[in-house]
Amino acid sequence: MLVKQNDLIINQNFTKVKSICCEIFELDPRSKISEDRMRRIIIHSLRPEFCGFTTIIRGWIVQPSIEDLENLLAN
Repeated sequence: MLVKQNDLIINQNFTKVKSICCEIFELDPRSKISEDRMRRIIIHSLRPEFCGFTTIIRGWIVQPSIEDLENLLAN
């Protein structure tokens, strides 16, 4: 089963955000986007039905890596 976010599959959404963050870094190396910020960007871009799930994740003491977050959302 593929979980969709708007018209993108979750994995495609993550790839898009990662790609944009890499492009920003290539344009200005001083503007590297941290993994924490990337995670916030992804979480804030999710549809409302993911709200309960993201609220739980935000409460974790140790935040999941981007890859772990992607796997949690995709499964």
